[in-house]
Amino acid sequence: MQTSALPCDAQAEYIGTVLRRPEIRTRMLDGEGHEVPVLCIDVEAETPLRPHMHLEQPFAPDQRAHAEQLARQYVKGTRLQFRAPLFGMRVIAPNVSHIAALPADAIAAPVTTEPDLFATTTTP
Repeated sequence: MQTSALPCDAQAEYIGTVLRRPEIRTRMLDGEGHEVPVLCIDVEAETPLRPHMHLEQPFAPDQRAHAEQLARQYVKGTRLQFRAPLFGMRVIAPNVSHIAALPADAIAAPVTTEPDLFATTTTP
C-alpha cells in the first residue's frame, strides 16, 4: 500500500486575475432539495504557465446576498489571492497531444515529497 506524502488538508495558494464577470450559481447539496449559492470565478493564475482556473466558493444557504456582493466586487481585471485544498482539486487538459494505455503491471510513478503542480514532461 502506498501512502500519500501530503496531509489531507494540504492547500494550494495562488494569485490570479479575473478573466470575466463572476457569477452566482446554485449547487444541490442532497436529494432533499437543499441548495447553497456558489461564487464562480474564472482567473488566469500568475504562475509560469499562466493556466486558466475556474474557482468555486460555496456559501451557506443564507449568505446568497454576500456572495452576490462579492461577484459584483470582483470585476474583470481584479487580482485575487485564493487558496484551495489539494484534495478534490481537478485539472483539465483540453489539448492533450498523446494518450497511451499502460500494462496492468506497470510500476506507478514515484511519489515526491513536494508535488510539482505544473510539471511538464517531454517525449524523446
